[in-house]
Amino acid sequence: MKSLCIAGLLLLTAMPAWATAATAAVSFTGGLDGSRAPASALAGHASRTGRVETRLQALRDSRQSDAAPLELALFADARFDASFVRWIDHGGGRATWVGRIADSQGGGQALLTLSADGVYGRIDAGGAQYVLEGALSGSAVVRQIDPASFASRNLAEGLHQPHPGLVPAKLAAPAQAPVRSGGSASAKSDAEDVLYPVDVLVLYTGRVNQLHGGVAGGPPASALDSYVQNLFADANLSFANSAVHLGGLKRVALLPSSFNEPADAGFDIWNTTHDQMRDSLASFSNLDALRIQYNADVVVLLVDGRRMTATCGRASVPAHQSAFSQWRESVAVVSAGCAAGDRTFTHEIGHILGGLHEGEGGPHPPSKYAQGFVSAAGGFRTIMAIGAGLPGGCTTAGCARINRWSSPYQSYNGHPLGNATADMVEALHWMLPTVSYYSKRGNIAAPGVPQSATIQTCENIGHGPGGEVVITSTTYANWSPAPGLNEFYWLQSSDDPNFSQVIGQPPVYELYRGARTATRIANPSLIKTYTRLRACNNGVGCTAKTVTRLPTSNSCD
Repeated sequence: MKSLCIAGLLLLTAMPAWATAATAAVSFTGGLDGSRAPASALAGHASRTGRVETRLQALRDSRQSDAAPLELALFADARFDASFVRWIDHGGGRATWVGRIADSQGGGQALLTLSADGVYGRIDAGGAQYVLEGALSGSAVVRQIDPASFASRNLAEGLHQPHPGLVPAKLAAPAQAPVRSGGSASAKSDAEDVLYPVDVLVLYTGRVNQLHGGVAGGPPASALDSYVQNLFADANLSFANSAVHLGGLKRVALLPSSFNEPADAGFDIWNTTHDQMRDSLASFSNLDALRIQYNADVVVLLVDGRRMTATCGRASVPAHQSAFSQWRESVAVVSAGCAAGDRTFTHEIGHILGGLHEGEGGPHPPSKYAQGFVSAAGGFRTIMAIGAGLPGGCTTAGCARINRWSSPYQSYNGHPLGNATADMVEALHWMLPTVSYYSKRGNIAAPGVPQSATIQTCENIGHGPGGEVVITSTTYANWSPAPGLNEFYWLQSSDDPNFSQVIGQPPVYELYRGARTATRIANPSLIKTYTRLRACNNGVGCTAKTVTRLPTSNSCD
């Protein structure tokens, strides 16, 4: 009998601790008051919080692919077995373990991003979603995500954000991409080998770094690096889950930003920050140079949503399906808590890829079906859906955002994922090549400065029905061509001579944007003290010319 006990002991010790049913990889140890939990971007977004003990060191060290399922005991009533799918090696000793959970919803997943000292995990199972943060082996915190905590922010985004319809245009042939420079050794992702990788540059504020154990202005904390890698893994899994194999997201750099979240200024701060990123101004004056250095198709800024509370994210939908001309618009501002908790990271990049909220499609493909989908019967929203109180009773509070794109040809737990006007899978196949080519155009020089640029108001004297004299006026802008221009002109006006677009300074108004060298100013009241004409080649920036205001004339029409 003694030899049998020894043999049994040897058998158990020969197996990794995480592979035994008796010893879970993650073990629930007790509930935790959320207000006493360690700092997290998800503070305020959890329905409950708990303490767990993690045993993941052996899993990270072995990188085994044929192990028994991981037992994840997140809460007393939330225990799941996750079967191995694959490893994603990010380099620098960091990797993500991808697992599948067989649950009633048919879409359970586990993403555990493991570094030398910690774990950041996202688990979707049985209609519930959890985030795990803490030590690789030792104490960690688990939070169950509360979809209702995002309801007002998503509704606000849906009401506030404009969504112009996409107009199909001939896709320009890409130039040979220049050789990449710089970048992080830990920037590898599972989008390395897809046909159309979308290169994403991620910026973070000092507050976001502090939330993950780093210092303001410093390099990314290890926990922040794992958190961002987990966002990419989750986004790329959404493409795989939805049979979108054409492209994916590739992290090219994770860099600090000098932007500081101000006291909450409502939507204004989100709009202003987005526009400053777009124009490479204020705290983002070096952003054009960074985009060129890293060949970034998309730039995402992560902010502390506890400070900027008005919405979860801000991004623009491209006006048409044309390579390069939308390059400057492909920026997004995302709350760090929403990015993980409500998949706002993937959602905002979805806007840049042409996606709209449910019910917002335009008349042309792909926008007429580039929409999210809400299933009241299934109790879910796809990635682009906000569930803003639509008929059927499925609101953000009642429906979690699942890791799937809309498609009428796919289902989730027996419920369709889309319909004839909600097919983001098809739309992504239209737009992934376009966005992937934003930064891959070869060497393009900055345009020259136009020789002249003027604005003049013309008065026309006529007679009304009763013979009375009627004076009408029309304001025109004219300028000479800019040498070397191959993108667009941008006519702006402001009472701020620096056109800084900073809160507290006079606003900057757009009078015209396009390829013409003359235009009628539809609203002359927007012409302020200073007017400038910018000649822009995307990827290399803009040159500026001061516009001369000519006297009003009755002979210029």
